[in-house]
Amino acid sequence: MNAVVAKKPRAKRKTKLSKKFAPAGYALRDGRRVEMAPWIAQTPQPWRNGYARVFIPFSSIELRNARSGKRGHEQIVHTSKLIRV
Repeated sequence: MNAVVAKKPRAKRKTKLSKKFAPAGYALRDGRRVEMAPWIAQTPQPWRNGYARVFIPFSSIELRNARSGKRGHEQIVHTSKLIRV
């Protein structure tokens, strides 16, 4: 007897993330996600070692009050204030 056994369908994993929720890589200790902003210039970076330049996107309230289409700001922070996400 050749019995045909129906296979159970595999559970699909969600592999696509929207760009809005894609992992940024780093966050401040208070939980705000940040993006690393590398220094691109011929001169050496003007801050000491142990610090990083990050882009901090505005929250929804800050976006409402922002002028001229700004989406966030750049800031130099100490690497101890950053956590890996």
